[in-house]
Amino acid sequence: YRRFFKFDKIAPTIDITTPTTTAPNNIGGNALAIISGTANDTGGGGLEYVEFSLRYDDSSKRWQHYVSSGEWVASANDIWNRAYPQAANWSVWTSSNIGFVESQSYVFAVRTRDLATNLSNEKSISFNYDIAAPTSKITSPAAGAFTSRVATISGTVEDQISTGTASGLDVDFRVAIKRL
Repeated sequence: YRRFFKFDKIAPTIDITTPTTTAPNNIGGNALAIISGTANDTGGGGLEYVEFSLRYDDSSKRWQHYVSSGEWVASANDIWNRAYPQAANWSVWTSSNIGFVESQSYVFAVRTRDLATNLSNEKSISFNYDIAAPTSKITSPAAGAFTSRVATISGTVEDQISTGTASGLDVDFRVAIKRL
């Protein structure tokens, strides 16, 4: 009697494809409607699952995901949630329906396990969730002032997140003057 089997000790690989982050990693709007990526089992046995962990950057809260919603909970350890397979073999995965909090900094980590129970290295991204518009104010000339010449127009602009830390302004800042 013979029995054949395949011995797989090669860890699978995983990657995050969206969203892409660049310094200073400010992401907003619909960019986080779905976080997705790819996974591959180079050992050949196939992937069992992909899971993700999402936490506040200060580790005070972690995302507990349910079927179509979730909640932020205080936990000392990472909470690993199953991602959703976009392909039958988990080669493409997504996570969605996450309740992001405005002006919060996050760390999103992902890993995969193959059918031989080999666990991949974690991949992670860090980002600030910022959907609030910056504020601007003209300081000179004064509101309602009448003048025949304007030598200087000055003001302020800021993009503050709820913690009071600046999340960043684009270097392409523009000023417009409207003739009344």
